[in-house]
Amino acid sequence: MKPSAILVNCARGGTVDERALALALKEERIWGAVLDAVEDEPPTLEKQGVLLECERAVIMPHVGASTRENQSRSGDVVVE
Repeated sequence: MKPSAILVNCARGGTVDERALALALKEERIWGAVLDAVEDEPPTLEKQGVLLECERAVIMPHVGASTRENQSRSGDVVVE
């Protein structure tokens, strides 16, 4: 990847090698990363500590699909 690249994973945890990503971030081989899912959820210091120490890594609590539209649709499905 280019050093200016930002990796975005909104798919599944385990898709990204988190240790390799942390190393790439620390060595500035990639600019940043945003992960909506990690291999072991929920993220903890013990499991994702290496990534959590990276200033240019953002780890979300797996909420990528939690939009207003999806919540509304879920409610409609439950009512039906």
